[in-house]
Amino acid sequence: MRRLRNLADSKSFYDRVYQHDRYAQFTEMSDHFSLSELITFISNYNLKKQRCLEVGSGRGAFQELVADYTGIDISQSVASHYNKPFFVGSAEALPFQDNSFDVVWSITVLEDIPDPQKALEEMRRVLKPGGLLYLHPAWHCRPWICEGIPVRSYKELTLRQKWIKSTLPIRDSLIVRSALALPVRLWRIVTYRFRQSSIPLSYTPLVADYDTFWMVDSDACCALDPLDVIQWFRSRGDHVLSHMSQLKSFLSRSEALIVRISSDGNN
Repeated sequence: MRRLRNLADSKSFYDRVYQHDRYAQFTEMSDHFSLSELITFISNYNLKKQRCLEVGSGRGAFQELVADYTGIDISQSVASHYNKPFFVGSAEALPFQDNSFDVVWSITVLEDIPDPQKALEEMRRVLKPGGLLYLHPAWHCRPWICEGIPVRSYKELTLRQKWIKSTLPIRDSLIVRSALALPVRLWRIVTYRFRQSSIPLSYTPLVADYDTFWMVDSDACCALDPLDVIQWFRSRGDHVLSHMSQLKSFLSRSEALIVRISSDGNN
């Protein structure tokens, strides 16, 4: 029941914010931070004429990058921005048949989905065996971002929030974040080696702000570590082409993942 409420709240939020310029607005496609990497991905894997799906496509900034493009977003209010096929729907229940697409990409979306594992399962399901997935969420979303603590004044914060705000330079420092994350990653790698089957996705649920939307990523529903997502795919027989070595996976930070789905199908 809680998931259904989150889904309804999410749809209402995105229908509202996409009607204004403040949210995810790019005057030109060239303004998007992922454009050059996505173009390189399409070029390197010769995807111009492949059947492509964008999950969480927003206003459709990337719809002209390939010939056979389909977009899907939870917001109905973006439909007028498309001249190619567009569907309104949730990433947790994609309205497409199994093995429908050669390529799926999703950019700064997975962190905004209440059940990111279900979304990944759906992306795998609609991809053909051997298909490619380009995944670039906002990794490591911080819980205090959802509360807008970095941009709010001290006078409007609770005592707990004031403590968090005063310690943000420490909390956000690379040294502290690494010191907290590396032992967890080591443990995940060790336990992964003893798995007997596919593993569940590890992530931290967050309380998304669908009211004020204080700042970028205030609408995040979960915090994701790329290593956990990499291992989730690997445990299903997929190949993470962007992070083939264990060392590169261990040291991953905020870059995109490129995954080739198992040729044995969506197991």
